[in-house]
Amino acid sequence: RDQHGEIAFLKKNCDILDGNVYAVVLKEDNYATLKQVYRQDGKYVLAPANASYRSIVVEEDDALIVGECVGVYHAR
Repeated sequence: RDQHGEIAFLKKNCDILDGNVYAVVLKEDNYATLKQVYRQDGKYVLAPANASYRSIVVEEDDALIVGECVGVYHAR
């Protein structure tokens, strides 16, 4: 669960493993998001932590995996 004002810590050089959470930039929109990532037939399926939202499916060439989320800082 990510909220405004939280800071995500990323491991930049990482293997992409299905189900792990990554920072992903969608190249078309220049939009960054934290999602669980799954690879499927040359595409990334970006699954939200919140079940109220839908998964995003993009071609691997249309997204940049910035790094794996290894921690989140919650300011009080």
